[in-house]
Amino acid sequence: MTLLQAAVLAAVLVELGLFCAARKLALDHWMYRAMGVAALLVGAPVFGWLAFRAWQFAWHSAWRATAEHLLLLYVLGTSTWLGWRESKPF
Repeated sequence: MTLLQAAVLAAVLVELGLFCAARKLALDHWMYRAMGVAALLVGAPVFGWLAFRAWQFAWHSAWRATAEHLLLLYVLGTSTWLGWRESKPF
């Protein structure tokens, strides 16, 4: 796993932890909305970039790198979706 992949994974896990903590800490409604928008603003471009890289690696038959990127896509997609579902900013 590259340093960039590790940084993305760490950021996603921190994001997911923030949503879990926000629920336990009973933050106000506007904080949930702000976190949901932040999840989309951070998650969507990174998700697209990871999908593009996974496609490139699959095209060149680099299956290990493809699997790593797909795992990161899954974690990022799950945390972004959970953040959206929990906050319902729109």
